Amino acid sequence: MDMEQLRWGIAIAVTGINSIKDIRCRRIYTWLTIGAALAGLFCVCVEWTGASTELLTGVLIGFAVLFLAWVTREAIGYGDGVVLLTLGILLGGSNCFAVAMAAIIASGIWALGLIVFFHKNRKYEIPFIPFLFGGLIWVRCITWL
Repeated sequence: MDMEQLRWGIAIAVTGINSIKDIRCRRIYTWLTIGAALAGLFCVCVEWTGASTELLTGVLIGFAVLFLAWVTREAIGYGDGVVLLTLGILLGGSNCFAVAMAAIIASGIWALGLIVFFHKNRKYEIPFIPFLFGGLIWVRCITWL
């Protein structure tokens, strides 16, 4: 198993576990997620090729979501930012951005369906990490092709 497969495996496992926790109680396993981020940093150090732009852009995506969580007074949860920060470390900026965009599109479609068919209002909260998990699976399947 090479390091890329290991990083994707860690990302899928951690995001899958956190998506179940997010659905059940709107929380994440913080220490599991931080441990995955540290494992990602270890993998990056082991396979260092000198290209730090992917790592840097991935980290910036996570920090941008954490900043949005702070600005919106947690309309976007801090847990979403921490998971995206971890995904940025594990997968790099381009894959993290693709996962985030897939999750945003899927959650937008889901929210539209909730509004139209179930008459929910815009204040209705939905967990975002399951959409990150779906986006992660989607992007991994696309990158295998």
